[in-house]
Parts: sequence; structure tokens; C-alpha cells
Amino acid sequence: MAGRCHLMPQPHAITWSNIYWQKLQMNEKVTFLLYSAILDNREQTDVRPCLRILAHSDTRKPPKPWCYLWYNASGPPVITQVIRTDYLHYRGKTRGGQRTFILTCRIPIHERLMKPKAVSLVKTPCSEAKTLLEVIGDMQRNEETAYVNGKPPVDGNRIRGWNAAVCGTSLFYFHHDFSARLVEWLEVLRAIGFSQVFLHETNVHPNIEKP
Repeated sequence: MAGRCHLMPQPHAITWSNIYWQKLQMNEKVTFLLYSAILDNREQTDVRPCLRILAHSDTRKPPKPWCYLWYNASGPPVITQVIRTDYLHYRGKTRGGQRTFILTCRIPIHERLMKPKAVSLVKTPCSEAKTLLEVIGDMQRNEETAYVNGKPPVDGNRIRGWNAAVCGTSLFYFHHDFSARLVEWLEVLRAIGFSQVFLHETNVHPNIEKP
């Protein structure tokens, strides 16, 4: 593969939808809006290591794009195809509007020990890259919040790496006090190793608002 597919796109060449989303036009009917990319090297993940890319599309079953994995700004990318598009919505695929997907891009075995600096999504293996997402995360996860055998880890055994967080849906149960269950859930997440939880509070029971 020669020519333009070996060049990292310059900032002025990136196609933006707005200040947050980059745009990938697959064909006349399918468009991806790309937000972020994270390195996933968890031991229990189904594909390890891989990149998880958060994207929107208004298509129910979008085709799978290709990934350019950039390990330096001057060299050619490692090219691999998205192996899975997971739809993120517990109520099933809605009609119309943008749908949220996680695109999984496998890191080839010969590159599995290195973290890509950035990733571009393209429609064909050697088409010109017009997207560029910085890869966040690290090969090792920060486990300082996890409990092992019921006890927190010793300082000297803590792994310094990326932190994982959980994002939840809005809390809107005003007439239902589930504060005890919420605390239990948060304790389980902390024991597993999650460092932060983001929940949108709307109209909830007074006990849930207590510090």
C-alpha cells in the first residue's frame, strides 16, 4: 500500500461535524460521527487488546469501517478492520435519529505490546484518512480502588495506569427509595476497581440526595 494511506492526516484535513464529533462518510446513506477512542486491555475482555471507538450513526446496521492505527506521526499506519459494531441502548434500536455504537478494532498480535497514539477510521483499506482520534487509556489499568480478598491493596502493589468509570442513566424515581440498593451497587463497583461513577440526577427521593 503506497501513497496517501501512509500519511497521518493534518489537523486542517480532518472532517468535523461540530467541535466534538468527527465525520466519516461511508457512502451516500451511511455516516459515522466519531467521538473518542480508548485502549481496552482488560484481562476478561473478549478481544485483547483492542480499541473501542464511541460513534453515532443514523443507520440501523452500518457497514464496518477500517482502522488506521498510528504509532508515530511520520510512519505508515497499521491497518485493521472493525470486527464488531455494538449498539448501545437498553431499549433496542430506536426509529430515526442518531444511534450510539461502540466500534471494536482489534490490535494485531505483532503490535499488541504497544499503545497506538491515535486512530483514523476510513471506509476502505487505503482511502484517505480524514478522521483522527487520540487513543486514551493505557496497557495497564489503575487498580488502586479494587479490593482483593476483601481487603484494599497495599500501596506498593498498586498499578499506576488508566482509571475506569461507569456512566449511568438519569435517576428519576421520586416516589421510590432505593438508596440502600444504590449504595450496595456503588460498593460493588468500587470493589471491582471502578474509580468514578457518573449519574444524572433529575427528580429523586430525598434519601438519595443525602451526602
